[in-house]
Amino acid sequence: MKTYLFRVEIEPQDDGFRAFYPPWEHIGASIWGSTREEAQQKIQAVLENILDRFADEGKTPPGLDKVETTGGLMVAIPLRNPAARSRENATRRKPAPLRRATGRRPPG
Repeated sequence: MKTYLFRVEIEPQDDGFRAFYPPWEHIGASIWGSTREEAQQKIQAVLENILDRFADEGKTPPGLDKVETTGGLMVAIPLRNPAARSRENATRRKPAPLRRATGRRPPG
């Protein structure tokens, strides 16, 4: 399996966020989302659709040879700035504390 790594841009707009992949904007790699996370999810789906469309036509998208690739599956974890993380954590319910494993089965 080959994994492509696209460096996308996400810009705040008055009514949400615009996500795009600059080299492919002319072929539809631009999307809007009401939240940053929604825009990120949507641009990933758009890029997948563009790759699928070109593959179905037996073609290669323009500039694909310049996109970084890796073998296997990768997971990207974006780190937000501390101020944004603090605002999100203030509005999010705190998870229950972790309990230490005892190696015993729970009763019942």
